[in-house]
Amino acid sequence: MRQIDYQQQQILQINLQDMCEDLNPSCNYKHCRSFFQISFQEMKWNKSHLSFLPTLFNIEEDVVYLGKKQQIKRRAYKLLDQYLFYKNKNEKIVWINYENAIIELITNPELGMGIRLTKCFDKIEFFGNVNNWYKFMKRFAVQYDFSHYYIIIAKLNKIKFGELFKGKNKLDGSEYIIKIYQKSLIIDDEDRQQFFKEISVIRQLKTDLTLKFYDLFENQDQIYVIVENLPSHSLLDYVSKNPFFSEDKAAKAIFRIIKIVAYLHSKKIMHRDIKLENFIFRQLDNLDSLCLIDFKLAEFYDDEGHYQFKRCGTVGYVAPEVLADNNYDLKVDIYSVGILLFILFTGKEPFDGNYQEKLIQNLIGFIDFHDLRVSNLASDFLKGLLRLDPQERLSSHQALNHKWFQREKLIGALKQQIKSTLQNLNKPYKVKASFKKSFPILQSNSIPHLQDPLSFRMKTLPNPQSNERVHLPVIQRRTTHQIPSNSILYGRIK
Repeated sequence: MRQIDYQQQQILQINLQDMCEDLNPSCNYKHCRSFFQISFQEMKWNKSHLSFLPTLFNIEEDVVYLGKKQQIKRRAYKLLDQYLFYKNKNEKIVWINYENAIIELITNPELGMGIRLTKCFDKIEFFGNVNNWYKFMKRFAVQYDFSHYYIIIAKLNKIKFGELFKGKNKLDGSEYIIKIYQKSLIIDDEDRQQFFKEISVIRQLKTDLTLKFYDLFENQDQIYVIVENLPSHSLLDYVSKNPFFSEDKAAKAIFRIIKIVAYLHSKKIMHRDIKLENFIFRQLDNLDSLCLIDFKLAEFYDDEGHYQFKRCGTVGYVAPEVLADNNYDLKVDIYSVGILLFILFTGKEPFDGNYQEKLIQNLIGFIDFHDLRVSNLASDFLKGLLRLDPQERLSSHQALNHKWFQREKLIGALKQQIKSTLQNLNKPYKVKASFKKSFPILQSNSIPHLQDPLSFRMKTLPNPQSNERVHLPVIQRRTTHQIPSNSILYGRIK
């Protein structure tokens, strides 16, 4: 049986007496071994039908385990994200969902290193290629040995329920952002459920298109969330300094953004807070490097519209059907992309005024397109993103295949042809005049001013208190404790 590598073994210093089986001893619920296990969920091998049929797996390897009579047995396990599979004697797929189980490395005198998963009252152990299994499984599990893997370098700032730090991984020396949350502060049930949802969403994202998640640790008092260390330069910063976008430049930015949104939608995830400041440059001012951050309002799409809270987003960007308390789908993100493109074309937001005025305009959804100075294709595309009826609004797939992008790709190809012709022939006068044309920068009588969008997030809360106003559009902000001014605030709308 293959053993864990020497370096990792030295760092972990595993021994059975130090195994941590209860990270939440102060909880009133006996099943609650972890902060993430407050809602009782079994981890039993399940023969019921899955809503999807996996064909590709993270790992497909033989493992060994101890049967009920402590006899050694062998089984072919397959892993896909938070699901572990095997086939029984009847060739039926048997599976478990181990998300939020506590994951531990264990040792057995005969079988060597292995993995233990603990979720509420259930426990699963198996032995095999520990390095490979642990590498993939830890993403969806809860670890407890933070100090074995990471060191804190510097404190950055405060966040809701905790603090933000820069840290370093002891194994690879890379720097990461470490969010440390105090469990004692996450006392409101709705805040806790939203926190769980955010973690569940970012675990699903494994791409350069979005902020990358790496690890989650927990001890008796704190939760550690490890994400990548991104630059601080946002698309809002870029647009504030460069308010004029030509069509080809706008197409380049929006194509990247819709590609990001399409990736989320392929996983049935709605971001619900698409706006300029939530797009970060991986490479300074390179529009092809934009990635999406801040998944606090993200949600998995549900046909019946059963969400923890329905009315949420940023005023000025949010789709009107959200404000109207109608059932909605993934296309709410597309509307927000349309608002973003309007800003790139005009240098200003379509809705203006104070908070209440913007809220009402946003709810009505009327946008004046008369001042747009763009091609018919660009105008058609923008209006397709901003249609009030979600049924008529473009989907992310339709948006990616719109003729406007095809036109911009053709222009890019022509520009490349110009460059190649000039380099190869070194005779600019032989280049056809039609190849010399380029798209003009959008004209304007005055330099537009990009207003800072109101970033107050709205959220419908149950059981309003008698002393709180609930009429539209007045929103009374409330907080359960003091938090920094740049944190998310919650309000009540009805």
